Amino acid sequence: GKLLFVNVPSSELKILDYFGITSAQLPTMVLADLGSEGGIKKYPFAGPHDSASVTAFGNSFLAGDLKPSLKSEEVSPEDTAGDVVVLKGKSFADLVLNNDKDVLVEFYAPWCGHCKKLAPTWDSLGAEMKSNPNIVIAKMDSTANEVDVPGLNVKGFPTLYFFKGNDKANPVKYEEGRELDDFVAFLKKNAHNPIAHEEL
Repeated sequence: GKLLFVNVPSSELKILDYFGITSAQLPTMVLADLGSEGGIKKYPFAGPHDSASVTAFGNSFLAGDLKPSLKSEEVSPEDTAGDVVVLKGKSFADLVLNNDKDVLVEFYAPWCGHCKKLAPTWDSLGAEMKSNPNIVIAKMDSTANEVDVPGLNVKGFPTLYFFKGNDKANPVKYEEGRELDDFVAFLKKNAHNPIAHEEL
């Protein structure tokens, strides 16, 4: 009883889309880890679909030997051209983790009303912080991109996390005010790197 097998009819197109499965790939199997802290982790099974292979795949998962499959949009030069850096699954580690910059990230969904309401303030924050090369204001469309980062737990939108320049292993969930002054005050108080901000 460590794994539960569920048959999903091919007519359930939203579920197929969520798991990144096309009708041409059927029949197929994906192991979904619903118990992970950062959301559902997906492990596609390459086959063959026989008892021994499926059992071996399940045992590899239980032993922690599998890596999840993560969605990502393609990276483009425009992602880092604006005041707010656009993160993709494939660029997240380089732009957020593998440096000593302080990074404040909005994880959003394009359809989310609260995210749309925050957008002008987030853009203003990016503009205000642009003169600070070691302070990054970023956003990631979490419906099209996924990351597997310990300590990151995105369950609703928008979710905001701060990655301190000298402590990337311990992201901090931002739960303070959502006005421009609130974000600036938070960064001044918590950033590892010095901040000079421009009055807009």
